[in-house]
Order: sequence, then C-alpha cells, then structure tokens
Amino acid sequence: MAGYRDTLNLPNTNFPMKADLVKREPERLRWWRERGLYRKLRAARSGRQVWLLHDGPPYSNAHLHLGTAANKIWKDAAVRSASARGLDSPYVPGWDNHGMPIETEVGKQLRSEGVDADRLTLRRRCREYATRWVGIQREEFERLGVWGEWENPFLTMAPGFEAEILSSFGALAARGFIERRLRSIHWCPTDRTALALAEIEYQDDPAHSIIVRFPLLRDPGGALARHAGLEALAWTTTPWTLPANLGLMADPDATYAVVRVADRRFLLAEARLAAVADTAGWKEHEIEARTKGATLVGAVFEGPWGNESPIVDGTPYVSLKDGTGLVHLAPGHGREDFEVGRRAGLPVSCPVDAAGRFLPGTEPFVGRSVLEVDPDITRWLEGRGRILTAGKIVHSYPHCWRCRGPVI
Repeated sequence: MAGYRDTLNLPNTNFPMKADLVKREPERLRWWRERGLYRKLRAARSGRQVWLLHDGPPYSNAHLHLGTAANKIWKDAAVRSASARGLDSPYVPGWDNHGMPIETEVGKQLRSEGVDADRLTLRRRCREYATRWVGIQREEFERLGVWGEWENPFLTMAPGFEAEILSSFGALAARGFIERRLRSIHWCPTDRTALALAEIEYQDDPAHSIIVRFPLLRDPGGALARHAGLEALAWTTTPWTLPANLGLMADPDATYAVVRVADRRFLLAEARLAAVADTAGWKEHEIEARTKGATLVGAVFEGPWGNESPIVDGTPYVSLKDGTGLVHLAPGHGREDFEVGRRAGLPVSCPVDAAGRFLPGTEPFVGRSVLEVDPDITRWLEGRGRILTAGKIVHSYPHCWRCRGPVI
C-alpha cells in the first residue's frame, strides 16, 4: 500500500543517510592521499604570493589532547583559507623536542628501571623518546585531516636545526650583541630548572609577614649618627631571603622619620609611621628628626646575618603604600633587587642550591629547604632581638606551571 512518502517528489541521491564517520573519515583521508591532493595544491599555487604560517610546535611527549587538536585544526583552517584565496600557503609542521616535559618522563622511566643514568645516556633516551612520539603525533594530526609537509617537518633536535641556532648565535656574538653576566631569574626547586616569566603562574598563599630590625653601624653622611641605638625597619614576606640581604632600599624623595619609642629609636618612612605603630602596638611615640631618603643613602646598618647592609637608592621599587618605606634588598633573590643592587655596585649573594636548599654561610639553616624554613628563621631572629613584629598574611606568590609548586 502506497504511503504518504510516495506522494512526495523527493530527490534521489546515493549519499548515505548515516554519517558513519569512524569508517568514512579514514576513507576520505586515503582518497586525498592516493591522489596527492596536497602536492597538487602546492603545484597549482606555485609562484603566487606566499602566505606562511610560522607554527609554534607542540612537545613530542604524549598523545594529543583537546587543546593540541584544536590548535592544529585552527591552523589548518587558516592555511586552507589562504590557499582558497589563491595564495601559496604551505604548512611546515614541527615539534619541540627539548625541555622538562620530555626529561621528566624519561627520568621516571629510568628510575622505574633502576638506572642511574649519566648525562649522555639521559640525552640519548630523551632523543629516542621524542622520536617515538613525533611518529605517534604525526599519525594523530594526519588523522584529524591536517594537510602539511608531514614527510619533512622541522625538529628542534635535528642536527641541522641545532647547527643553525649555533650559527645565528655566533653571528650575533660576532656583531657584539651578546654579553655574559649574571641575572636573577625564577627557579623551580622541584623541577630544578629556570622559568621564563610566561611560565609563571600566581596563586594566593599564606606567608610570614615580619618587620626586621637593622641596627645602625655607621653613617658617613652624618644625618643619623646622633641618634644612639638607631635601628632601621624593613618589612618582608619572604624571611628565607634574609640570609642573602646586602642592603636596604629607600625612596630618595620620601620623608623618613627617626621615631623614639620608650628607650628605642627606629628609622622608617613617615608616611608608614601610623600603620607600623598600629601593627607594633606603640601606645606612644615621638618623631625626633625628619630627613629625605636621599640623605640616607650610604648609611650602613647590620644585616640579619651580621653583614653590612647599606641604604641605596631604590627608585622606583620602594612603595609607601605598605611596609615601612625601607625595603630589604637581596640582589640574588629578585629581578628588581638584582637591578637595584647592580646599579648600586653591590655584590650578588644566592646561598641556595638547585634543589632550593641553603648553602654554607646561612647557619644554622644549612641544608634546609627555603620553602619550609620561614617560621624557623622568624623564631631564630626573634631570639636574637631582630624582629619588631611577626604575623601572617595571604599574598600572591609565583608557582611553576609544570609541577604547580612554589618557585624561588
């Protein structure tokens, strides 16, 4: 019996009603490959204006995830659209074969095998690991339908690629663009590697907030010499950096006050006096003298570990919105500190090893991890009469994007 559908004038097509992508996608990819469509497209566009996508390569260390896949698909769409507009748009894929993700995985494998590998063995195994995953990821990218020069990708571990880097670096050095000197960088004590600013993630962490007392040793300028027993006050939320203290930063344009509290005298920015007095619980205090920060430069105080700690021009890194207006300066533990210390001619001290443990010269904390020692340093300094106030705050602290651990 004829149904309602037989009364309709519907088109006839061999196109299947079911998508069946699991079966049909590989067939379509094979159809493209057998006909060499990518090569034909390159030949058809030869001589046209070039539109070249410089690919930021993935790590060759694992199966594709959604982010990697989306990245490649968007790039493929951009390249194909350029070709559709008549431009010569080849796509040269590549892989980043160096770095911690690969070394970390290979290190896990070696430990599971009980192998104590030397550097050459580690490098050889990393190369083998990276080569294996290049092959796997290439198949996965092609399965996504991405067209490109898959037979001739760029690999950062290829000898030719590395030689070109050395050649370019040599050319820059020959032209005087390269200099070698120290600088302060973020370091992950867990992965034991340096981190670029783009690799830093911040999160709110609890921290020890202390105001440290720095007794006056000498004052060549004479602005402070008549104030017996004077102590400069500096605030920090990283007590572990105090063994590397080499100075104090002041704002040359700010007004600083010598404040008498009972039989003690303290030096701090006048703009911070009310806040510090409230934190320290001073019921009564008296300003004995005022002076500009510029007159303090050169005055030498005693650091927490008995070192000399001179006041230097801290422009533009001294805040009058928090702290005491005098900033603890450790050139080996911070970009701003390093910059100010270098400008002032101070040395660089970083008494911490690659695993974040204190080195000799930081007694009694030698061998301790800097990430766990803040409360002990605070108690030790309190016992030596070097702490004015101690408390806890929550502040934004840098972390490693790989292991999510705090960095130094």
